[in-house]
Amino acid sequence: MLTDLLKHAKDIEKSLFETPSLQQYAFYYIFNRDKLNTLSVDELSGDEEILSAKGYKSISPIEDELKIIKRQPLKKGIHYTSDCIKLVGIHLASQESIEDKIDDKFNNGSLKEKYFISKALPSYKKKLSDFLRESTDTDEYHKVIDFVINEITSDDTEDSIFSIIRKDADAIDLLLINDYIMARGLDRTKYLNISAKTLIIQILNNFSNAIKKITVHRYNSRAGIEIKDEYDVQDVLHTMLIGIFPDLKPEEQVQRTGAKNTRVDFALDSEGILIEAKMISDNYKDEKEFIEQLKKDIESYFVYPNLKDVIFFVYAPDSSKIKNVNNFYSLNGQRSNTGKSFEVTVIVNP
Repeated sequence: MLTDLLKHAKDIEKSLFETPSLQQYAFYYIFNRDKLNTLSVDELSGDEEILSAKGYKSISPIEDELKIIKRQPLKKGIHYTSDCIKLVGIHLASQESIEDKIDDKFNNGSLKEKYFISKALPSYKKKLSDFLRESTDTDEYHKVIDFVINEITSDDTEDSIFSIIRKDADAIDLLLINDYIMARGLDRTKYLNISAKTLIIQILNNFSNAIKKITVHRYNSRAGIEIKDEYDVQDVLHTMLIGIFPDLKPEEQVQRTGAKNTRVDFALDSEGILIEAKMISDNYKDEKEFIEQLKKDIESYFVYPNLKDVIFFVYAPDSSKIKNVNNFYSLNGQRSNTGKSFEVTVIVNP
């Protein structure tokens, strides 16, 4: 069954993104940042679409473009706020200045829209989980999303996912299908030929859901395991990654020129990837200082041999402590120095 599902997902992706569209940007923003980096906003038409795409690609818009935010609808119901994908992208482009509109869309939108907002803006994940637990709906979207988010299954969950496939699937449906596949534990690399980097990013994006079994939903009401600091995060990540990447090296030394040696949490030399795990703890206060430390870490990695990618994983169990998540995402992109270059990717979860 799952192999059929994988084939359907691949076919939908190919058909859906045959021509450039904003849905591509939204999907790859969450699912595959490598492919997102290959897209050009010049391929799109329409000022709202272009601004939204810039948000997904972390491209700073010019001041005139942001005037779109205050634009009034031309006709009743025709406005960027009526399109969930467009709205989220514009929200990202505006450095989260329209949070009230996102809140309104989440509170009054469909379950499918709630799911997408929680994927693109992880601070809404808990709200979605709580909504699902309180909801009495039993349609196919509720069954599949409840399985993906809360690990609650029913006898016809599989029928529900195929029911979604049989519809005119869009980018949000495709995200849900892929989340379902991951929740069922199938190795997508075998079928979809995705890169090690993409798989690592997917694992990191799913971190908070993956740890529920040991932190919350333990057998026979046993006490959950606490994740108190970065060392706990590193231990859990090591367990998640080592079975997939046996050559993963923990606590790898990084030679820093003119100073003492520093270490990076994980190195996957066969793929040219370094992974550094951080945690937003209870005493987190100075966001600027936190970001500055990440910048210093980035500069120290240029001496690492054959480096292609640096992935920062920032675990934020209480995402309300983060003032502006775009401060973290602003670090994304290609970095170059002394003839060397690598790509920086920041994952904030939840």
